[in-house]
Amino acid sequence: MAGETLFVTTFGKSHPLLEDSRLFLALERPDDAAEMIRAMRPDAMKNFAFFEEQVTAKRQATYLYRMARSPTDFLFTIRTRRKSRCIGTVGLHEYDAHDRMVRIGCIIFQPRDRRKGYGHGAIELALQYAFEVLKVNKVYLNVFHENTRAQAIYARMGFRPEGVLLEEYLLDGKFHDMVRMCILARWREATPTT
Repeated sequence: MAGETLFVTTFGKSHPLLEDSRLFLALERPDDAAEMIRAMRPDAMKNFAFFEEQVTAKRQATYLYRMARSPTDFLFTIRTRRKSRCIGTVGLHEYDAHDRMVRIGCIIFQPRDRRKGYGHGAIELALQYAFEVLKVNKVYLNVFHENTRAQAIYARMGFRPEGVLLEEYLLDGKFHDMVRMCILARWREATPTT
């Protein structure tokens, strides 16, 4: 039926199918691990400090299993509509039902897939899920203070700076300041999405 929302359930989590004209999000499953490892390529992931050791299929499957069972984390695979190729992940983490907020993060694995609007599209779909399904009031993110390009992109999407978290993130033995940005439900309702 036209306009009907399709729902998908994985590990007891039910969510609407999230898609746009170029990509779709699928709730990650542990059996996605091997495909994700192939898509990641270690040299393309070296700047992500949360990969402290080499990522293996077994380690990734364990992580995906934990995320799938978590009541506060919603991790999605970003896939191209053409060929259903896995190009990254977008996650809603630390969901707080009482305070109605969640943290968002997005990774596009390969440089060849960056700067093509995939991250923007995935974040828009995840924001739709956060505000319409989880019914949060606030979605926030942390971005490196020196990454002004990303801050400008997030600002165009409606995120606003909340403040600077001093020496918040350790990368390659050096602490980095992070800018915390957020978007509130009422701002999103007042501004059309791009």
